[in-house]
Amino acid sequence: MSSVNSIATLEPICFKLYGDKTYRLYNYNENDTLSQLIEKYKSNHNLSYEEVGSLVGCSASHLWLIEHKNKDYAKSKDLIKRILNLIKKDFTSYSKQSNLFTI
Repeated sequence: MSSVNSIATLEPICFKLYGDKTYRLYNYNENDTLSQLIEKYKSNHNLSYEEVGSLVGCSASHLWLIEHKNKDYAKSKDLIKRILNLIKKDFTSYSKQSNLFTI
């Protein structure tokens, strides 16, 4: 379950997913800011700003500004929710894969 506590780029976005093991696996922290989430998602999947932007319905330049500037460029909770949904897919796919090997 994810919850959006802040729409600010520089404040932590508190989210809870499938526990500490998957946080470490994907290098996420429950107190990551929006800019850190974007950076880590891009790096985990080896994607460009254009590719991530197309997944969340946002321009590449907007994502770059969020990740690199000290201002709050995210004016929409919907953008944060779309980014968190991308991240949730990582955890969901890991959970399904790990269940395949559980007896």
